[in-house]
Amino acid sequence: MTPIRLLLLYDVQGWACHANCLALAKHVELNAPGQFRITLAPGNQVSASQLADFDVVLSTIYYGLTHAAHPRSISMISSYSYWIRKGWTAEQNTETGVAGWPHLRAWKYMVAHNKDIFERLLSEDHPRICLLYHLFDHDLWTPSQEPKVPTRDLVVGFAGHRQPLKGLHLLEEAVAGLPGMVLRTPTYEIGRLPYTQMPDFYRSLDTYVCMSAPGQDAGPRSPIEAGLCGVPVVTTQVGQIGEMITHEVNGLIVARTVTSLRENLCRLRDNPTLRTRLAGNIRESFLRPWTIQVGRAWTDFLLRVAREGKP
Repeated sequence: MTPIRLLLLYDVQGWACHANCLALAKHVELNAPGQFRITLAPGNQVSASQLADFDVVLSTIYYGLTHAAHPRSISMISSYSYWIRKGWTAEQNTETGVAGWPHLRAWKYMVAHNKDIFERLLSEDHPRICLLYHLFDHDLWTPSQEPKVPTRDLVVGFAGHRQPLKGLHLLEEAVAGLPGMVLRTPTYEIGRLPYTQMPDFYRSLDTYVCMSAPGQDAGPRSPIEAGLCGVPVVTTQVGQIGEMITHEVNGLIVARTVTSLRENLCRLRDNPTLRTRLAGNIRESFLRPWTIQVGRAWTDFLLRVAREGKP
């Protein structure tokens, strides 16, 4: 059998979209050994003429309509709010000059990463919209080999942009002036850590905080990576992570307010037993339903697209 030639497009090597492609390639090769020949490439370096060398083209980042012209092109709609802010439902985006919803309709398949995005996109007129969650390399994101010894201070982490929708300003205000709180925030603007260093960053934490605005983020990826590293997550009810966390079982769901976040961080600081219990539950609760099974679903989807021309 001739292997299916799959092209995975990302933005910058070592960034989240590249990690997404690496994880997808690993799961596909694990679930369908020898059935795919997978190529990873930066989207802005692949021309229209090169697309003919591939059976399926999947883009994790926007690079215009060049790749959408492929007969089996797939666009991953990782953040519905991104397209809302950029005017994607309009005929033309006055800010960037990029076509909005007509651009997305040019892709043969669209993949949403959480139920909120999926349900919103169903209201649009597109024949092939699928729900498939973010994938992760569970061999990269692993807990520390040494048992974590609770300390007096609660080490709280966040990684990502300082954009208001991400909510770092809420976290900073929540911990300001609180005794026994240590905040670690390698933001993109200050200096992001290389992806290879992120597992150790997560392992250094007692909890990871996600304060993204509900409806504004698809994953987000970072709290899921932290959870796979055995770190309890405090999060708003947002995106994929909002579907993965069960309150008081493997993390804490909070309102998107400074008061709610501060109260729950104080609970974790003052109750080492609670954070130990949450840490003990989170990786296993993520692993099979949200990593292994999602990898199989992605593999089945790509096989159907390649062989039948429809998801």
